[in-house]
Amino acid sequence: MMDYRKAMTKVRRRYIVDLLGDDPDSGHNVHILCSALAEFGQDVRVDEMVAHANWLAEAGLVEFVHRDPPLVLRATDRGCAVADGKIRVSGVARPLR
Repeated sequence: MMDYRKAMTKVRRRYIVDLLGDDPDSGHNVHILCSALAEFGQDVRVDEMVAHANWLAEAGLVEFVHRDPPLVLRATDRGCAVADGKIRVSGVARPLR
């Protein structure tokens, strides 16, 4: 059985990719993403969001628009494909759609 923390990490990464994939031409800063996740009942601290951002960037799902605070992210084509459910990536929850 998967532990709760790992499952929630995958879900949070899914939400981030979905949020960025909804508007792939513009970036969102980590503070906006934290606020957006809170709307889904996922309270995430900024340092946790930065860790998710780094993981997603290493997986090729997001790119950094700039790294100076506040950190701004944008979905890559691969990230948009994950958001659309076209491809699956281990470590990111599958879409419910």
